[in-house]
Amino acid sequence: MTEETTIATAPRDAIELKHPEAKVSRDEPWHDDVLDRAKIATKLTNLIREQRAPFGISIDGRWGTGKTFLLKRWQRDLKREGFSAIYFNAWEDDFCDDPLLAIIGQLSDHFKKGNLKTLADELGKIAIPLLKKNALSVLNRATGLTFEVDLNERDLLKEYRDQRQTKTKLKNQLTKMAAAVVQETDHPLVFIIDELDRCRPTFAIELLERVKHIFDVPNVVFVFGINRDELCKSLESIYGAIDATVYLRRFFDMEFRLPEADTKGFCSSIMSRFGLHEFFQTQSSDPFVATNRTDYKNLSQALPVVCSVLDLSLRDIVYSISLVVLAIRNLGTNQDIHPWPLSVLIPLKIYDPTLYRQFIQGDRRANHIMDYIDSKLPHSIRDRQLEYELTAIEAELYLLETARLTGSGESTPYDQLDLLAGGPDGGNHHLLSKRTQEAGPGRASELLRPMGGNRIERTPSNAIRELAILIDLHGIVAR
Repeated sequence: MTEETTIATAPRDAIELKHPEAKVSRDEPWHDDVLDRAKIATKLTNLIREQRAPFGISIDGRWGTGKTFLLKRWQRDLKREGFSAIYFNAWEDDFCDDPLLAIIGQLSDHFKKGNLKTLADELGKIAIPLLKKNALSVLNRATGLTFEVDLNERDLLKEYRDQRQTKTKLKNQLTKMAAAVVQETDHPLVFIIDELDRCRPTFAIELLERVKHIFDVPNVVFVFGINRDELCKSLESIYGAIDATVYLRRFFDMEFRLPEADTKGFCSSIMSRFGLHEFFQTQSSDPFVATNRTDYKNLSQALPVVCSVLDLSLRDIVYSISLVVLAIRNLGTNQDIHPWPLSVLIPLKIYDPTLYRQFIQGDRRANHIMDYIDSKLPHSIRDRQLEYELTAIEAELYLLETARLTGSGESTPYDQLDLLAGGPDGGNHHLLSKRTQEAGPGRASELLRPMGGNRIERTPSNAIRELAILIDLHGIVAR
């Protein structure tokens, strides 16, 4: 394998690097639900089905853990069951100065016919005085100019009374609208607000305040998809040193957290969606590449292990698999994909890009990576499969690394591991991971077992560099 590799024109070139977000099926919203989120949605539906008092729910999860997947499909599921349900991505309306306008706009767009349209139109008219007042206030803050008459000429008490009267009219109109929804559907109106934690802090907090003070009416359920930690940071950026957790309880009657996903099942689903299984099944007939069906098995088993150990989000797992596709699309003549090193280097690049870069450049060794992985893994969850995959990863990382150090590229895997372990005299034993050192002198040769003996008869000295080129699309000179 040389730096100037010949790029093949094979079926792998047809593998897409990015797939568009799956559309929510009108009739089968959960058909692509590999994480069993439908079970959560069913419980939430049962919770709110007969709810009549004002009710607020938060669904907490880190970015990229599937909140939007759940909320979009739940909204479609609710509509199938006869609910009147609105999905609102707050981040998309973050440009709007007043969240009140955004919420009323969503209501107006949702109710487009009949009595409910009339009620929604009237709601918008009632809100105009508040919207004008808020818009003027925003303009003042943004420009530093005063667009009001002198304070001495203003009847501040009348303005206060007018605002309270407008607020009362709004709540009364909302109450009428929600009652009409119940009469028509026999269910409360459900308003789902997603991506709140991604909004500007001021917009996010003002939206919560508007919902609490104006939309807190019977027969309306508000559901917020949030990253609680990030939302707390937004609160602290506005209000300073407050107990943000206690503050948020003002807005939510019940709080739920998304359960951890099945990383292995999710990885398998995404790899299938990208067509990787079919690609590896056909590679034995492709003369340009050295990959085979066993590589897919090794990759599909090792990648979920590392993603799980590093606690990558679902979004980061999708990105990891996209990088796998990128590597495959850039394979050169007789170039090996090295599934086990690839399974650790790609997640590491996302989780700790500094350590990844240091290893590629030769500033850190394979044992540093394995010790780092071990430090992230609670000993209580170790099992045979996990140990097998980590052992295989460690073995091939050593093979690539010792080939780089010797520079000859002529030694066999056994010779390379023997060199690293220092042979019978154990000269380089300190370059092995702590787990391997603690296992005793015979461990080095045992590392080869998961690899099936001499599967790699020769390991090129620039294998690590070539892997970096596949992942990063450029070469890095190792020191």
